[in-house]
Amino acid sequence: MNTRPPPPNDSPVPLSAVETGATAVVHMIHGGRGLAARLAELGIWPQVTLKVIRGGRRGPVVAEVKGGQIIIGQGMAERILVVPLAPGPRNRS
Repeated sequence: MNTRPPPPNDSPVPLSAVETGATAVVHMIHGGRGLAARLAELGIWPQVTLKVIRGGRRGPVVAEVKGGQIIIGQGMAERILVVPLAPGPRNRS
């Protein structure tokens, strides 16, 4: 009998959809060479792990990458596909 839990959902989602505090791995950049080059300058390319400091669908996305913080707009964040690893802390109201 197989009692292993189902595998985690590892479907890529846009970086803009990742909640604040969550950690994710970059899966792919959905864009041209210019976008890929700009993101590489910021330290973002496939297989890089990042932590979302401020996420959401409104306003810029702030992420921690390799010890530094970057700020990118929603348009760019929509083109960065990531696989979430760990959820952020729950907001207690």
